[in-house]
Amino acid sequence: MDIVTLDRMLVIAGFLGVLFILWAVAQKYRGPLSQKIKTDSPMTVQQVLSLGGDTLAILMQVDGQRVLVVTGRKSGTSVVTLAEAAAPEVLA
Repeated sequence: MDIVTLDRMLVIAGFLGVLFILWAVAQKYRGPLSQKIKTDSPMTVQQVLSLGGDTLAILMQVDGQRVLVVTGRKSGTSVVTLAEAAAPEVLA
């Protein structure tokens, strides 16, 4: 009883060939495909900063407002809505 026969090798080669072609198509159209996958979320992460240990400060933009989230495994989570900063004045 042969474990590796010609027909099995051809099926495996064909399967790998189809996978390679799908990979090449995905690489070629990566930009348009990623634009279709992205959703318009009202929440974006602006910056993440490690405060030491397991504590993180996360600056987010949620529906046009800036929100600061400070979280840690042992310290809990604090959420603060930040006031909008005034536009800088131009001195002439």
